[in-house]
Amino acid sequence: MQKILLLLLLYCLCSCSDYPNCDLRMLSDEEIFERATEVKFIPEDTPYYLETGEYVPQDSFINYDRDEIGFDQYVDCKDSVVKVIIRPITDNDILLTQVSHLQFLRLSA
Repeated sequence: MQKILLLLLLYCLCSCSDYPNCDLRMLSDEEIFERATEVKFIPEDTPYYLETGEYVPQDSFINYDRDEIGFDQYVDCKDSVVKVIIRPITDNDILLTQVSHLQFLRLSA
């Protein structure tokens, strides 16, 4: 009887998983812009890392110049941002920020 219960439990655990094998993927600039226009921002509890893999506590952001860093956002299979990588800023980041600000101003008016 115990073996049957154990087998049933294992079967349920394997077949009822809410999280199938799911690789993270980086959002494209277009996806980030679309999320900004939909006012879908990075959740507060999302962990931030340097490109080296070092974890960056949110209270350390004050040490970074926002004009010199960019962010790569990674989502899971549920399209939720689960990880952010801090990296040097690119021209695309600057353009995306400018366009996002203009879109935000239009939505606010």
